[in-house]
Amino acid sequence: MKKTLTMAVATLIVGAVTASAAITTSVILETGDDLIFDGTWNPLNDGDTGTAGGTFWTADVTGKVIDLGGGVNMYTIAVKGKHNVGGAPQWATLGVGLFDIAGSQGWATTSVPHGTGDDVWALTAKINPAGTMKFNVSANHPIPEPGSFALIAGLGLVGFAAYRRTRA
Repeated sequence: MKKTLTMAVATLIVGAVTASAAITTSVILETGDDLIFDGTWNPLNDGDTGTAGGTFWTADVTGKVIDLGGGVNMYTIAVKGKHNVGGAPQWATLGVGLFDIAGSQGWATTSVPHGTGDDVWALTAKINPAGTMKFNVSANHPIPEPGSFALIAGLGLVGFAAYRRTRA
């Protein structure tokens, strides 16, 4: 009985440490066209992971510590995400590496072809004085304005008229 109780307490402690070591994310907005979420990571926990998104978007976040030698570390946060709507999902991968200096910050942006347009992913990260890395991710699938469709259709009609005129 005593051994079982000790094992149960040890398991709870390990579970609590593991749960507290994860990257936390909080989805602010998720629609078919937009995803915005914030996150927090303690850079002392190398290899932490977290997820964000839901029905329309999926994002996996990984934190990695790179030892540059001489007591200097670079903390990297990487996001691998995809848009689950409109055509085959295309993965976007972007990351930011920051030195272990309070107030250091960085950002990355990428576009990924998806469906009829490009998904635009943006990642910003900053280390606060407490040594925690805070980050924000936004993803957007821009929808063409109706005027753009009208312009394309108008150009198509002009081209067709020119073609017919040369054939006549």
